[in-house]
Amino acid sequence: MGVGSPYMECLTSYLIRLSEVHKVYPSSLLSYIVAPILDKEFFINSVKRGGNRFYDGARTINTFEKNAADMVTVLEDLTGVKHLDQLTLMGLKDVIPSRYLLKNHFSWCPSCYEEQMNNGEIHYNPLLWHLEVVKVCLKHKRRLETQCPSCNKNLPILHRKSQNGYCVYCNTWLGIEKGNNQDSHNLELNYKITLMAEKFIEHKEEISVSGNRKQIIRNLNYLVETYEQGNLQRFAKNLNLAKTTLWDWCKGKVLPPLPRIFEICSLFDISPVYFYTQDISTNKNKTLITLNTELASRNQGTREIRFDHTRALAMLEKYASNSERIISMTELAKLIGYPKRTLYEHFPDLCKIISAKNKEFIKRRTKQAYEDNCLIIDNCVEVLGKHGVYPSRRKIEEIAHKPGLLKDKKLREYLNVLMQNEFSNDRR
Repeated sequence: MGVGSPYMECLTSYLIRLSEVHKVYPSSLLSYIVAPILDKEFFINSVKRGGNRFYDGARTINTFEKNAADMVTVLEDLTGVKHLDQLTLMGLKDVIPSRYLLKNHFSWCPSCYEEQMNNGEIHYNPLLWHLEVVKVCLKHKRRLETQCPSCNKNLPILHRKSQNGYCVYCNTWLGIEKGNNQDSHNLELNYKITLMAEKFIEHKEEISVSGNRKQIIRNLNYLVETYEQGNLQRFAKNLNLAKTTLWDWCKGKVLPPLPRIFEICSLFDISPVYFYTQDISTNKNKTLITLNTELASRNQGTREIRFDHTRALAMLEKYASNSERIISMTELAKLIGYPKRTLYEHFPDLCKIISAKNKEFIKRRTKQAYEDNCLIIDNCVEVLGKHGVYPSRRKIEEIAHKPGLLKDKKLREYLNVLMQNEFSNDRR
């Protein structure tokens, strides 16, 4: 279903539909047909003896892991349907890691299910819904649901009794509206990310062919060099990221998770498809995409997506004037839905005030934490001394119930000074 579109079906959904067509539950199909063909002991034991090991890890059937390849092979042989790998992320193992890729539980759009029902269409689950970054449905301008509207339980990706569109626990139709789920302006960034996810799914075959680790490294280094003159520290700070993590990405030691690539593409208005497949340093004109323009075309009749000067100003003033509202500019930019650099261009003074407040808050909090920990060390040394036990680092952390407390260099220095003073007093 939907192959070649952003809403193409996922393999677990196809497996569930296959069970429905043959009027059996997925557990029966897996136990009596799939498991014997795969002939893998852990799989056979899991599906036949009632264990959940296979079902708990079923989300990876939609990725590029070994169990995805095995399931594709078996289902293609059984059904005669070819290219079922298109319902997974197979082929993308060299460009995206499995970290932060897929959700642990099922999420869905009730309006999509209701639309399928009203149009007499087959109920199916798009691969898009399973991506960790996708929180909203662009088609219906609403958040995805994560709990059954009747029993309020989180639903698994695959269950022994799964039916597309129905709760596996109470059999409630998931097309039911659950209160007011319409989007607010705070979800604009989610819309932008979801649009990128749609493009990624739609063009994943192109990415699997043309994308590679070297291309990712080249483009990351180009952005760091172009926008921060090669300063990894500043670039990492813009992404609220550790410098060492960015360094690993730029050196090709670790692949950046998909959510981080989308965040970078959002920040610099770059198509994720071009980021993975093209050298953006030589295709600058092609790589720029007008995400806001496309979002606006989808939202005609509802709202125009453009830089909202009044709203941005109001939110910045609210955080700048209220001493109790502390937030970093990186987080506030995400909340407002515009790149941080755009906000600094329009409102430099307000942004500097908010940034300074946050830095001062962090400074005060760090100082307070240091003083509190010094008191804890004092008490621990005193308690250990009364029992004639040497106040070693391990003993102090054990009594304080704070593993790693003395990893902090300043606290170790404080302890050393404290011990020297204690030793001097003892000698007297």
